[in-house]
Amino acid sequence: MTDKWGPSINAARPTFAVDGTANIQLATDLQSLVILETQGSINCDVTFNNWGQSSSGVGFLYTDNPQFDPGKQFQVKLGNTSMFSGVISGISTIQTQHSASSICITSEFLLRSTGTRLRVPKSWEITYGQSLREITIGHFLGKKSGQAVAGVNGSLHIGDTVNIKGVGARFNGNYSVSEVKHLFDMQLGLRTEFKFR
Repeated sequence: MTDKWGPSINAARPTFAVDGTANIQLATDLQSLVILETQGSINCDVTFNNWGQSSSGVGFLYTDNPQFDPGKQFQVKLGNTSMFSGVISGISTIQTQHSASSICITSEFLLRSTGTRLRVPKSWEITYGQSLREITIGHFLGKKSGQAVAGVNGSLHIGDTVNIKGVGARFNGNYSVSEVKHLFDMQLGLRTEFKFR
């Protein structure tokens, strides 16, 4: 069965949970997000605003908060879809002269350590000019590969099949996804970038 990757209404920002407890404020404080799935692992780097009003007054919001201690479970969701679930492996503070303090959480999920993923690969249909925003496909010695930027699809994973349409007869067709990156920033919002062959 093929699912359409068509224009859909999604939340403007993902939501977050630490050790199974949702934290609504983190979505408001979100500055940037990168979830990268490659062969063997899924890594998540997320940056939050770290300065503002707290119960003790104006100051650091998360620097000394134990909720981000390494080893805790960290989850990113888009609506009901889990985009990432892993273990916090690091925390960094970012402070510059020209912006308020930020904090970066690094989390990872090692596919190798869990054996085969208990997930059946899915098939997606996507059309340029709809959810597919940018695409580059090369055709060399009978092999095709490329990369694309599309509207966010938190359910896309390596091994899925993407049926690409609207790019001409030579390049239309089915491709296997080899890398997935979900991104958020203040300029471009949520999106999914993927590589295929």
